[in-house]
Amino acid sequence: MRILNKRKTVAVLLLISLILSMLPCKDLAAKKKKKMKFSKTKITMKVGEDKYLKIKNNTKPKSVKWSTSNKKVVYFDSKSEQDCWLVARKAGTARITAKIGKVKLTCKVTVKKSRNTNRNGNNTFDSIPSPTPATNPSVTPAVPTPAPSSESNIKDNWNTLKNYILTQGYTANDGSRGINVELNNYNYVINYYSAEQTFKFSCVQDVSGSTSATGMFQMKISENNLTYASLTYDLVFTSSVIYGGCTATASVPATNDNTQFAWTVVKGNIGAAQISDLANKSFKIAYIGWDILLMDTIGNNFTMEKLGFLPSPN
Repeated sequence: MRILNKRKTVAVLLLISLILSMLPCKDLAAKKKKKMKFSKTKITMKVGEDKYLKIKNNTKPKSVKWSTSNKKVVYFDSKSEQDCWLVARKAGTARITAKIGKVKLTCKVTVKKSRNTNRNGNNTFDSIPSPTPATNPSVTPAVPTPAPSSESNIKDNWNTLKNYILTQGYTANDGSRGINVELNNYNYVINYYSAEQTFKFSCVQDVSGSTSATGMFQMKISENNLTYASLTYDLVFTSSVIYGGCTATASVPATNDNTQFAWTVVKGNIGAAQISDLANKSFKIAYIGWDILLMDTIGNNFTMEKLGFLPSPN
C-alpha cells in the first residue's frame, strides 16, 4: 500500500513537471535597465563639416551638461537635452563629453583637413575648386611669416595678417591683395587695401535652384582703428524681384560668432525683421569661415580671437 502511494506521488509530481514545462516561460526577474550611451563613440569629420550625436536611453534629460575638450577643433552648433550638432573647425582631435548625473559619456572626434590635390598639384578643398586669381603674386618670401607668439599683442597680430596677405596672397581685380577659402558653397575672403590701409572680410554665398540668389556679407576695419568695424549685408535674387541690404557697426572686442547686431535697413523690399535675421545668421557663418581661413593659411593657433574678437562660446 505504501509502495502504491509512493508511485502515485511520483506520478503526480511528474505530471506537474510536464505541465509546467509546456507553459510559456516567464522572466520573473526584472528587466535590466538599458544603459545610457552615445549613438557613436568615435567620429571622423572634415574641416567645415557638421555631424549629429545623440544620447540613447537618457532617463534624466534635464541634467545633461555638454562640453568639448578643444573648441578650436570641434564646437557645438546646437545642443539639447538629448542630442547635439558638432561642427569641425580645424584639423586635430577633441573629446565630446555629456554628463548626466553621475554618468559620463565620451566620444572621440578626429577632424581632418578638407583638402585634396588636383591634377596640377595644387591644394583645393573637397568638391569646390578654389577660384584662380586674376594675377598671380610674384613675391614669394624666403621664410614664411611665423604665427604670432602668445605674448604678441593685437596690433602685432594684425601686422602678421597684413604681411602674410601682402607676401603670399593673390592680387584681386580691384588691386587689393587677398586670401580665400571655399567651403560648402561659401567663399570666405580677407583683402587688404594698401592705399586705404583697410582690411575687408567678405563672405559670399551662391544659392542655386529655382530661387537663385547671392548673399554678400562684408566687414571693413581700418588699420588705424582696429576696435571699430563697419558691416554691410546684401541679398539679391537672380530675378531681382526680391532684394535687400542693411548696415551695422561693431565693437571688435565685443564681437564673436554669437553676436546679434541691430541692423539698419537701407534698401530693398524685404522686411526689416527678415533682412536683419538673415544678416545675423550670415555673420555667424562668416565668422566661422574666417576663423577657418586664418587657421588654414597663417597657422593653427591664429584665430579671430587673436585679432581682438571675443572667443566663441562652447
